[in-house]
Amino acid sequence: MPALTFALKRFARDIRFAIRNFAKRPAFSLITVCSLALGIGGTTAMYSVIYGVIVSPFTYKDVDRLMSVQIIDGSGRSNYSSYPIDQFLEIAEQNSVFSGVIASTISDVTWIGAGEPQRLRGNHGTTNTFEVMGVPALIGRTPTVYDARDGVEPVVVLGYKFWQRQFGGDARVLGMKMRLNDKIRTVIGVMPPRFMWRGADVYLPDVLRPGQSLEGQSEVHLLARIKPGISRSASRSEPHTDHSGHPTPES
Repeated sequence: MPALTFALKRFARDIRFAIRNFAKRPAFSLITVCSLALGIGGTTAMYSVIYGVIVSPFTYKDVDRLMSVQIIDGSGRSNYSSYPIDQFLEIAEQNSVFSGVIASTISDVTWIGAGEPQRLRGNHGTTNTFEVMGVPALIGRTPTVYDARDGVEPVVVLGYKFWQRQFGGDARVLGMKMRLNDKIRTVIGVMPPRFMWRGADVYLPDVLRPGQSLEGQSEVHLLARIKPGISRSASRSEPHTDHSGHPTPES
């Protein structure tokens, strides 16, 4: 106990000494405080980057097995980053190296609610998008095969930033109806903060069929997951396809 009392008295004495020095040389003290603040701020910012990228990276499931799909023409070149929906359906059904293939396209979405209509950034994609990526919802759920059945009510998944900005992070958003591009969809989930794939406000699951367009788009971007036991080099041997890269939370 005496040791603790002595330590407290010494601490109080040091504080009084620091205050007196600050009063005697305020300009120098202010510069010192600002320098310390900048140093601490810079260190904190650097730690945040290191923590986000190295210590706690975004957890796509087996991210090294996710690949963008490029279709190679007869000359061995690929000049496009998106492909016709019919071509996607052919690859998804007939390939032997992928456990799942995603098709998606970015387009503006008009949300008609209680106030003025709002223009949102929408990511239209196949219902298996989050399953292939291996990313669960923060709250609620992501689409399942049930949502792809005929006659089932359309659904929507919200991006985290949009959810925070528009709904203040209220979990009661689940089950809400949203009119998006004149189609009423039910909110079934919200994605985690670091899931910012293609910067979408809303993720709109859709079923693609031969000869149809996706919200007026006839071409889609392809992303696939390689089957376990198949290497990247082996996946490139699939006829007419090549695969490169993998998504990041910001892509």
